[in-house]
Amino acid sequence: MVDNQWIVPYNLHLATKYHAHINVEICSSISAVKYLYKYVYKGPDRVTAVVEKQANMPDQDNNAQAVVANGEWQNRDEIKAYLEGHYVSASEASWRFFSFRMHDETPSITRLTVHEPGMHIVMYNDNASIFETVNSEQNQKTTLTEYLQANIDYPLAREVTYMNFPSVFTWTNGTKKWTIRQRGCCVGRLYFVSLSAGECYFLHTLLTKVKGVVSFEALRTINGVVHDTFKSACIALGLYDSDDEWNACLEEAVGMQTGVQLRSLFVTILAFGVPSEPCMLWDKYKEHICDDYKVALQHRSIVEPSIEQIESWALHSLQDVLAKFSKTLEDFGLPTPSVAFDRLETNRLLEVERDYNAEVLQAEVVMAIKSLNDGQRAAYNGVIDAYAAHHAKVIFIDGLGGMGKTYIENLILNVVCSRGNIALAVASSGITALLLSGGQTAHSYLKIPIALDCTSFCYIHKQDDLAVLIRQTKLIL
Repeated sequence: MVDNQWIVPYNLHLATKYHAHINVEICSSISAVKYLYKYVYKGPDRVTAVVEKQANMPDQDNNAQAVVANGEWQNRDEIKAYLEGHYVSASEASWRFFSFRMHDETPSITRLTVHEPGMHIVMYNDNASIFETVNSEQNQKTTLTEYLQANIDYPLAREVTYMNFPSVFTWTNGTKKWTIRQRGCCVGRLYFVSLSAGECYFLHTLLTKVKGVVSFEALRTINGVVHDTFKSACIALGLYDSDDEWNACLEEAVGMQTGVQLRSLFVTILAFGVPSEPCMLWDKYKEHICDDYKVALQHRSIVEPSIEQIESWALHSLQDVLAKFSKTLEDFGLPTPSVAFDRLETNRLLEVERDYNAEVLQAEVVMAIKSLNDGQRAAYNGVIDAYAAHHAKVIFIDGLGGMGKTYIENLILNVVCSRGNIALAVASSGITALLLSGGQTAHSYLKIPIALDCTSFCYIHKQDDLAVLIRQTKLIL
């Protein structure tokens, strides 16, 4: 059935004005905003290209091709030097040629630092003296310290919180000073502070609520009482007795963090924050906490995962992390997973490599061994004997075309798999990989860089599914 859902959104006015289809999307949710942000800042497109000069060799006819390299005639080789760089299309090149802006941001944003007294970041030159750098007056000034000073200098500043300060005042990087805003608008953005940061997190909380403070000590002073820590000041203001601070923390985090980061933050809140109503926090933010699990389940062969499946897997992940702190979901009154995901949590690469019928392979192996000639049997015995004895060896099978090398290789793979072990079949080219049982290209599967030098290494993390697979592999062909 075909209906309006098959029609790509478009703007008739823009299409007729520019004689081109222009896709129009409205950012109606924070997910769309996060996607656009990542798209704008993902960097330019990249391309891998080969640059060659083709010509006819003097002693060849017009149809024979050769390559000129270093002033000498050379036959065409399978592997060529390549260039990796930015890809600039014709439309983008024209746009950049006229110095048009690639994108725009409005309103402007001022990043507001959050740090404890004397714990700010200091920028310095390599040739500068450490003593001069530390004692430099300019290096002691930050947006936070100057905000405290502005509360002394300007009565207007005492009516605005630190977060809203850029809407009334302008920050000048050169002089490192706040001045009253004359025109335009600006939005202040506090640097995100995790709950695990301790005192800095409670300082962050106070800065969003308290106005007119002139020092860090004044920020800790509540109703005339100077508290020893920012945390105790938060408790005195009632910011720590309820779940307001956890709501504020998660509300800020959902705007910039992904699902896996939100789950880590949520576990930290449960384990160390002791919220009064964990279920309320879960119900309110579970959509964001689970935002990456729909795609993850689709990658695990569940085409249209239900909300119950998505939430169950998120709870299952939270349960595993809480176990490290000797806690369970029941300790916080959270619901338990209603769907079991034991199978989905297994290593997918291991499942693929073990997706065979051992009995069928054993029958094929028996028939194939009987058909081996003397040369094939010698190569077969050399590999299988080393495999059976658990001896680490590098064996090279050489032979002319048509001598049955591929036949022997597939037989060796079947023998290892029929015994319940794992054998990886990789090749340097895609055509060769197609001839092997379960074969794949080595550069893609084992993450081998194309350009190799003495510092090259495979980009495999030790906890990846691929690393686990390699550790359990008995033979790599």
